[in-house]
Amino acid sequence: MSALDSIGLITEREVRAHFARVSHSTLWRWCRGGIFPKPVRIGPRRTFWRLEDVQAWSAALPIAPTYNREVVAKERRKGLAHLAE
Repeated sequence: MSALDSIGLITEREVRAHFARVSHSTLWRWCRGGIFPKPVRIGPRRTFWRLEDVQAWSAALPIAPTYNREVVAKERRKGLAHLAE
């Protein structure tokens, strides 16, 4: 456990890896647009995010719907049934 872990700060690499490997540009675009929590600057070249802020943001995201492949396939076949007539 590093000193950063003990005070609840995570690096950009850790943030990006946690969210399906979003790109550097996407992460910063989210920050500029107010979509993602603002980072904390420690020195001129060190940027971190508060783990608590990132976890709260993640928890507030809507959950993507899950699909049963068999049901989706059945509905598609039903929709195309008129073509077989």
